[in-house]
Amino acid sequence: TAGARDVVLTTSAGSDTETGGFTYTALPVVGTLSPASGPASGGTAVTIPGSNFTGATKVTFAGTNAESFEVIDSSTIRAITPAGTAGAATVEVTTPSGASFTDGTFTYVAAPTLSDISPTQVPAGETTTGVVLTGTNLATATAVTIGGQNAPITAGPSATSVTITAPNLAA
Repeated sequence: TAGARDVVLTTSAGSDTETGGFTYTALPVVGTLSPASGPASGGTAVTIPGSNFTGATKVTFAGTNAESFEVIDSSTIRAITPAGTAGAATVEVTTPSGASFTDGTFTYVAAPTLSDISPTQVPAGETTTGVVLTGTNLATATAVTIGGQNAPITAGPSATSVTITAPNLAA
């Protein structure tokens, strides 16, 4: 456990003690991040809970330094994620005592890409159901707009498609 310990040196002529002469320090411990995911482009503000963060000198996501970080107290750090590659990234905190021996995980999410819209046109002034958007990384879609108007998601989303209702835009 962390704390100061006595050092005793013994020879044939006797011994000498340095009371509290050697200190074991606690390594930082990283808990579950909030939020636990964000865009691969970076820039997500995350809260890192844990312990032994006092004096933290570095926070990394998959080995890349955080854009910035602030030690709030010994059990909380706020950091801004750097850009990363889609998928899980180990989060490590380094203090003067060393690097965290438990690492949190942050999941980078790839940006969506649209490759097709079907149909691509409908009569003005009508609401049209069953418009299908296809592409990649669509599973986390939460909103779609057409011409600035909400287009409710009616099916999906899946990794490759989202079905919407095109809003009624007056002619």
